[in-house]
Amino acid sequence: MGWMQGLLNRYYQLNNWLTKERPASFWLTGFFNPQGFLTSMKQEVTRQKKAAGNPGLALDEVDYKTEVTKDIIATDDGKFEGKQLATHNEGVLVHGLFIEGAIWGK
Repeated sequence: MGWMQGLLNRYYQLNNWLTKERPASFWLTGFFNPQGFLTSMKQEVTRQKKAAGNPGLALDEVDYKTEVTKDIIATDDGKFEGKQLATHNEGVLVHGLFIEGAIWGK
């Protein structure tokens, strides 16, 4: 993917999130600062827990948990219209990750 196409795909994801709705899955590799996005996800979980009556939860107590789902998003960008994904009570779904020099065995 060329630089300009990557920029357009990033714009597409962020613009749709801003003007339409929160994506069902975030194209993680499309963020300029993916670590910052993951930290904000932890902040969101902390706020949800505080709103539910657990005021003692700190940001550094929230851990990442990864579950590989059977849903396949076969694009390398932020576009996946028409695909229904299972939702979760906490956290976010991400796509666009890849492995170099290895293979994923289901």
